[in-house]
Amino acid sequence: MEPEKSPVLMSVAAAVADGCHVDWEGLLAAEPAVAEGLQRLRLFEGIIAAHRDVPGRSQSPAPPSEPR
Repeated sequence: MEPEKSPVLMSVAAAVADGCHVDWEGLLAAEPAVAEGLQRLRLFEGIIAAHRDVPGRSQSPAPPSEPR
């Protein structure tokens, strides 16, 4: 199976997208075949977290602007 289609990576990607806690060390130890993909998702989680923590940022998306 290609690492990009791994059920483990898909599950972890969904958890990251939902903002759920991920046991990175446990996953890396248990799933060495997809370690590179897990490391990339871990980096992505950090980027998402940085954007969620921006002061003054609204939690809901802005409404679409009216076309001119």
